[in-house]
Amino acid sequence: MRRKTNNPKNPRRHLGVHRNSLRVNSRLFSQKLRRRLKKEEATHRAEAEIMDQTSTKNKQGWVRFGSPLSVVETNLHFGIRDFTRLKIRQLKGRRKYCVMELGCGPGDSLAELKTEFGVNVRTIGLVLKKTSGIKYNGVDKLLEEDIHRLKLKESPDFIYTHFGSLDKTALKRDALEKVIHWLRPGGTAVLHFGETTPEAMKEIKSTLVMYGITWHMPRFSDVIIFTKH
Repeated sequence: MRRKTNNPKNPRRHLGVHRNSLRVNSRLFSQKLRRRLKKEEATHRAEAEIMDQTSTKNKQGWVRFGSPLSVVETNLHFGIRDFTRLKIRQLKGRRKYCVMELGCGPGDSLAELKTEFGVNVRTIGLVLKKTSGIKYNGVDKLLEEDIHRLKLKESPDFIYTHFGSLDKTALKRDALEKVIHWLRPGGTAVLHFGETTPEAMKEIKSTLVMYGITWHMPRFSDVIIFTKH
């Protein structure tokens, strides 16, 4: 009768060890995936609660959202605060870094930037109509106009929109061309287009190609990020 040995070169023994290792790795991966999904679900739930808590309606029926900058950054897949800090450092005090938000609501995210960077940043907010009772603290210049009729005399370094004017307008290509013309050379735009038809998105991309602009779209989003050269 052949005795079993603990020979490490036994192929059957190694095969069993390999299978056990696969089971352990698979179990660990599943646990990590479940934890990640729970974390993402909690984050989305927190964002939804913040949006519910900060949404208000005035007597004229205008709806505004006072989203914290962290929520704006999450939805745009872009670190506005860190990006602004980097650009201000690169300017070395030569001038103010100009940030513009399209459809800024009460200007809460701009106010956060103004609070953190002070005189180093100039904030511009665009609204279709001012909301009564809002002081727009932290917004250096508030523009009350439709984006298609606005004639901007400044050239912002950074333009962004978060559930703002671009996802409401049907003339998305015209609005995009406005942003491209307004941007200072070397400036960056982070634009949320909302629910956009394939035809409209094709026009948007063809416009960027026409201006020789390379863009980036975060996965599973309606956000386009680009820099004007």
